Amino acid sequence: MSQDDMVNMTLERFVELLTAEREKVAAWMIARGYATGHGDSTEDLLKELEWQIAEREREACAKVCDVLAVHPEYASDITKVAAQAIRARG
Repeated sequence: MSQDDMVNMTLERFVELLTAEREKVAAWMIARGYATGHGDSTEDLLKELEWQIAEREREACAKVCDVLAVHPEYASDITKVAAQAIRARG
């Protein structure tokens, strides 16, 4: 086996490993209800996941404000405005 053959074989194996890792991340995301978008690499998938987590986090915070907005003890216009402001950041 020539040195070029060994290099090519090593590169092919490396690509296989990268693809396998990308598929693991994609499967994890899908299993938890996240979209994979057009993630061609593991890095792309992680970027996609990052913004989706931030979006879910913002929505959870806005929902807390929605609940407080109708709670007798905490109801005020500011809680309504806060929910709108949080959603607008998305």
